[in-house]
Amino acid sequence: MALIWLLILWTAEGMSLVPDPSPCLFEIEGYKSAYYQQNEKGCAPFHIVATWSIDGLGGSFKENNAAIQAYAALVVAIFTVTLWQSTEKMWVASANQLSHAERTAERQLRAYVSVETRGINPYGGNETEFLGHVGILNNGQTPARNISHTIKITWLKEGGWVPPPVGIETRTDTVLQPRAEMRAGSGAQSVAVIETAKGETSYIYLWGRVEYEDGVSNAKHFTNFCHRYNCAVFDKKDRLIPLANGRYHEHGNSAD
Repeated sequence: MALIWLLILWTAEGMSLVPDPSPCLFEIEGYKSAYYQQNEKGCAPFHIVATWSIDGLGGSFKENNAAIQAYAALVVAIFTVTLWQSTEKMWVASANQLSHAERTAERQLRAYVSVETRGINPYGGNETEFLGHVGILNNGQTPARNISHTIKITWLKEGGWVPPPVGIETRTDTVLQPRAEMRAGSGAQSVAVIETAKGETSYIYLWGRVEYEDGVSNAKHFTNFCHRYNCAVFDKKDRLIPLANGRYHEHGNSAD
């Protein structure tokens, strides 16, 4: 606005250099120039008109000073509210972004435990029993603490069996470092159960649950697992099914 007024004054002063009488662009009643001629009407140079206009505006501002101040206060109030709303939204957006970054970092750095197949193997020196083994593996980037687990073995003829929910039976304070593996086994199962299903399809299910705490937030996590082995490849002499013959079952595998 100041630049506009300066431009007006500069133009007016420039016009004042034009010898009077200047072109009669504005006629003002009662005005007489220094070069007054008998036939001259109230014809004022442009810079006089500009000066009078500024004086008129100044008087208008004085007369309406209270209203102008009230309007200005209203504009300032509206601007303040708008600024506050924008600032609040910016704070919320920043907080959300920070929270998202923290959650992302936690997901990237936390421990992730999987349970891998490790085969059906002989149960010690007992020639009539076998058991199942699993590998509890930390695939994350921080240690998994307080590894606790339940590992069960079940023989069934049903190929689509759904394992029931299970709690934790063995609690430990084991710490599993990233990329480390912990081997664990089930209870013993008799070879006789397989003998009863000669000529029929049957399966050995190795299933259960692992719970642990991750090394970032110490939050508790779980992994449910279920491995299935086809008894058709069971080696009765050595009482084993190689881990290559085990697979993840269609049911019972989940994790958080």
